[in-house]
Amino acid sequence: MASSTEAALTTTLRLLAKKRGAYINKNHGGPNSQGRPDLEGCYRSLHFGVEVKLPGKEKNVTKLQYKNLVSIDQAGGFARVVVNRAQMIYLFDEMDELADRLDLPEAQDVG
Repeated sequence: MASSTEAALTTTLRLLAKKRGAYINKNHGGPNSQGRPDLEGCYRSLHFGVEVKLPGKEKNVTKLQYKNLVSIDQAGGFARVVVNRAQMIYLFDEMDELADRLDLPEAQDVG
């Protein structure tokens, strides 16, 4: 089922990440967080940043949002624009693949 608002999609993705065992933070807009990804967290010792957009709106990433995603990527983290649940699952699958190759610890239930 598609989320009708960006806020609803963000909540869905945040809950999915928590179920996977990730520590996740929802960044709220404001003068001190402009351009920060909507969701940031850590999963299996790997940092990730996710800019949430509704399907068809993925090109509406601001220059500052893009710059922050590039910075996360260049620092070795995972940075993505995500428009649906399947993309978020794929992101975590990618992180699992790398974490397994690096023999990083499994995620723990963070409740």
